[in-house]
Amino acid sequence: MPCSPLKISLMGGLLAGGGHISWFKGHQPVSAQKGVMVSADGRVLLIERAQFSDAGSYRCVASNVAGSTELQYGLRVNVPPRITLPPSLPGPVMLHSPVRLTCNATGAPSPMLMWLKDGNPVSTAGTSGLQVFPGGRVLTLASARASDSGSYSCVAVNAVGEDRRDIILHVHVPPSILGEELNVSVVANESVALECQSHAVPPPVLSWRKDGRPLEPRPGIRLSADKALLEVDRAGVADAGRYTCEARNQAGCSEKHYNLNVWGQPLPMDGAGLGQVSAVGRLLYLAQAQPAQEGTYTCECSNVAGNSSRDQQLEVFVPPQITGPREPHTQLSVVQDEEATLECNATGKPPPRVTWERDGEPVGAEPGLRLQSQGQRLHVERARAVHAGRYSCMAENVAGRAERRFALSVLVPPELVGDFDPLTNVTAVLHSPLTLLCQATGIPPPGVLWFRGEEPISPGQDTYLLAGGWMLKMTRAQERDRGLYSCLASNEVGEVRRNFSVEVLVPPSIENEDLEEAIKVPEGQTAHLTCNVTGHPQPKVTWFKDGRPLAGGDAHRISPDGALLQVPQANLSSAGHYSCIAANAIGEKTKHFQLSVLVVPTILGVSEDGADEEVTVTINNPVSLICEALAFPSPTITWMKDGAPFEGLNNVQLLPGTHGLQILNAQKEDAGQYTCVVTNELGEAMKNYHVEVLIPPSISKDDPSGEVVVKEVKSKVNSTLTLECECWATPPPTISCP
Repeated sequence: MPCSPLKISLMGGLLAGGGHISWFKGHQPVSAQKGVMVSADGRVLLIERAQFSDAGSYRCVASNVAGSTELQYGLRVNVPPRITLPPSLPGPVMLHSPVRLTCNATGAPSPMLMWLKDGNPVSTAGTSGLQVFPGGRVLTLASARASDSGSYSCVAVNAVGEDRRDIILHVHVPPSILGEELNVSVVANESVALECQSHAVPPPVLSWRKDGRPLEPRPGIRLSADKALLEVDRAGVADAGRYTCEARNQAGCSEKHYNLNVWGQPLPMDGAGLGQVSAVGRLLYLAQAQPAQEGTYTCECSNVAGNSSRDQQLEVFVPPQITGPREPHTQLSVVQDEEATLECNATGKPPPRVTWERDGEPVGAEPGLRLQSQGQRLHVERARAVHAGRYSCMAENVAGRAERRFALSVLVPPELVGDFDPLTNVTAVLHSPLTLLCQATGIPPPGVLWFRGEEPISPGQDTYLLAGGWMLKMTRAQERDRGLYSCLASNEVGEVRRNFSVEVLVPPSIENEDLEEAIKVPEGQTAHLTCNVTGHPQPKVTWFKDGRPLAGGDAHRISPDGALLQVPQANLSSAGHYSCIAANAIGEKTKHFQLSVLVVPTILGVSEDGADEEVTVTINNPVSLICEALAFPSPTITWMKDGAPFEGLNNVQLLPGTHGLQILNAQKEDAGQYTCVVTNELGEAMKNYHVEVLIPPSISKDDPSGEVVVKEVKSKVNSTLTLECECWATPPPTISCP
């Protein structure tokens, strides 16, 4: 990742013979500069604060007088995600308006974008009109509902981190006041209250008018703190009129009208069984009309001239009443695919008409909903997430209106998002990041737990839970991390599990791979070259000799797993440079061997019986003794004369470039037995040379000058005569007298 230390090390062993290591990026040499350092021996290239510009292909080239080799690295600079375009809204969102949230992020590798609502993954399943575009950059709502309000999060995740931006979505609902117009009557000097209840988001601002003019509180007229209740104490005729309550917020406004009638103080009159009945002149006043007061009433007028009567039929209308609790909302929960019934048992006269609304919209014919009992029962046949919401039943007749509210929650068991395979296979390279993603939806939003096998996983060193716990990340995967993992998403109505099989891929490693192994074997014996390899998957081993691949044959044998190379009956041709290359899908490693075949010394030309080689030379002539030896390692050559170590003389020298001996000017004393002794660590060999120096005959002369003269010899007749012929030669000469 940028601005983090990065160290690249050459792991190819040491160089011999005055080697040199050079670094290249692409085809350009890497030179020391700010933030980039090369160690003194050239084996380590250190980039202190890696940047994007440092990414690329690097090579280290090692060379000496014998040749060169190179090792390549592909450097990728990872960058944690950074959200460059966070989601935003121009302002409050009105009910049924479209919503578009856009999010963009950068990073390397390219981050994955996911959306959360109130900390849980967003799912298009069961949410009408919600859509997440491919790639996750855009989330849209075709028609915003009150239930869409909440905290939305854009989370960008890649292998080296995450970034998150939140935005609060408020769906504004315009005010809705129960009933539009209501007639209210009160007897003078009595108290009366006008109630104005409105449901809206955000809460509306209430205001009152009387006869079209703003109503200001005054003695006898009070407004509650929220202005939802207007109270008139000791109502007088001046208080009669048309009152209007207005509820207003950013989403709209709504009004409700009250026609307040103030009757004069009645005179009591008898009315058996009629409750409080009073007459005011021509007016018959029933203080609180009851159904029992229905019937025919007769008004009789009389004077001296006569009387007259008129019948009036009284029918008492009863405002609707809905049985049930008086809480602001009746909370109901139903599990998905099960049944639920919302009861709205309304009474009144005339019988009220019952209508239903959901989230402020009329409920009509739609799949899964059915009205029963003249609309007094709303039956949910197979509950789905789209059926959840705030329901209202309104009972209305000419006498008034009543309402009951329900908050219906459809409980949805957790459901996995994305891949539905029972087992997800995940692979990671050793020491690289490992990420497991688990997404599930449900109502209420499910919680998530992670397990390895049956053991729960908690955050710890190199182990993190991201994106609200829905992502498990290990920053440096180890071999021990291989195994079965699972995430368990659960809520109060169910649970679901996703299983992962994690394989940690391990690049090949060879025992003592950094050292070139020197192996020596006597000629004729078997050489064993061992290449102990580890890695996952199991690496394939290939053997080479002097750069050429080897296959099984008579000259050598390779074990089935490639770990052992045998060279039976090794000879000099078996010697050389061997290497084993272990490779799998992650990488490869090489180990080098130098095989030397040890040969017991032998000297060419030695007879089977070990007889001396006869060498003759005429005196004063040169002669060479050749000792050609075959041995490995290179032998030591020692010369002896007549069984004693040979001491070098000016007349005798070793032949350059050979193991031979040369007598430059043979003399009589140079004759004798010469021995060549060849020695190495396996043994020795000897060869004897019998050198004979030939000397031509020489006869002694009496003449001091050495000239040949005729010597006169006198002798008596019949006496013995002796003639001397003294001579020297090697070999001894034959003397004859002509």
